[in-house]
Amino acid sequence: MDFENRFYPTDEMYKEYVYKVLCRDMVVCCIVAAAVAGATMIVCMKYEPVLATIEGVCMVVMLIILFLAPKDTLKRMRAVNMQTDSGTYPECVVNFSDTVKMTEGKYNIEITYGQICRIFRLKSCGVLMYAKEKGILYGGDNFVEKGGEEFETFILEKCTNVKHIENR
Repeated sequence: MDFENRFYPTDEMYKEYVYKVLCRDMVVCCIVAAAVAGATMIVCMKYEPVLATIEGVCMVVMLIILFLAPKDTLKRMRAVNMQTDSGTYPECVVNFSDTVKMTEGKYNIEITYGQICRIFRLKSCGVLMYAKEKGILYGGDNFVEKGGEEFETFILEKCTNVKHIENR
């Protein structure tokens, strides 16, 4: 049984992918670190004003990273796409047969199902992660012949490393 998924990527898809998948761990770490720095700053303010100032600076740096890193990642993804395909998002075709083959403009990749370590279901698309920071997007409802529910059953059977599809 083969599946083919055809779609045109949108800014919304890339934005959701960056914020909910690629930068999620960093965002959580920055929030925790900023909260700890803020609490430490408050506790140290009376007795150790220099340490409180350092903690305050650390908190500000964490908050700057929290807001700028995902935006920078998204900007870089768009810049790469502009260089390769004249500023337009080309049609993306993902074939699921013996392997997963993705073609988007001039960019091609082929991976085995064993390489897929996580699968995410986002509002605008799905993501097959085959490395910590590398994934293949597919349009959730853009399968050529069969539907999304059949695909989810198929992909979970093929991907032995994945137990379930995570909603984000």
